[in-house]
Order: sequence, then C-alpha cells, then structure tokens
Amino acid sequence: PPPPPPPPRARAFVAGVRTFGSPRVGDILFAAAYRAVLGDRTWRVTHAHDVVPSVPVRMMGFHHVPTEVFYPDGDPNARDGGNATGAPVVCDGGGEDVACSDGEWTHTSVMDHLYYLDTYICGCNS
Repeated sequence: PPPPPPPPRARAFVAGVRTFGSPRVGDILFAAAYRAVLGDRTWRVTHAHDVVPSVPVRMMGFHHVPTEVFYPDGDPNARDGGNATGAPVVCDGGGEDVACSDGEWTHTSVMDHLYYLDTYICGCNS
C-alpha cells in the first residue's frame, strides 16, 4: 500500500530563539526568509575566537541569520581565562557584521566554543 499522507502542518508561535556558537546554516536567501519570520526574536551568541560560527565559510555561499550578540574578548567571568573587558556587543542584525565575530580572523579556538556565559556547554563526558 502507499505511504500515509503527511500530517497537516501546525502553526506554532515561537517566542524566541537563542543559539550559542551556531554555524552558518543556510545561504543569504535562507537568512532573509528567516529574518522575516524570526529575526526580531533571535539572539545568536558568539564567543571571541570560537571556530564554529566561522563555518561553513561565506565563500561557499553560506550566511548567518540575525541577530548576533558578540563577546569579543571572551566571557569576562569564564573559567577559561576570558578577558574582563569583553562586554557583549549587539551586532547590526544583518547576520555578517564585520564589527563582530565576522571581523575576527583567528577563528581557531575550540575552548571558546566549549564555554559560553561561564558555562561548559559541551556536555561531553559528563
């Protein structure tokens, strides 16, 4: 017999989206569509030299969704030695603000990905 039809789509209200160290997940058209639906309710937190937000690279056509909150020198309270001058910056809302993590050229820190807001977020080996 043929497979059953898919269930009807339910519309759900999304109160807000918070991500920590998110990679780029779509192209500029995806980012624009996302911005139109959830852009005013999204905070994409990035941490200093975290490697994950820099992938996949923009040269491959990927683009971040808005709105980034960037901790430029690391979390000031972080156990991993964050710089106390690293006050968060709310970025321009375009997804790729060169005044924020997109302007960092040294995206090489795995440790900056594992610690956000003084919390070890990996959950690995716990």
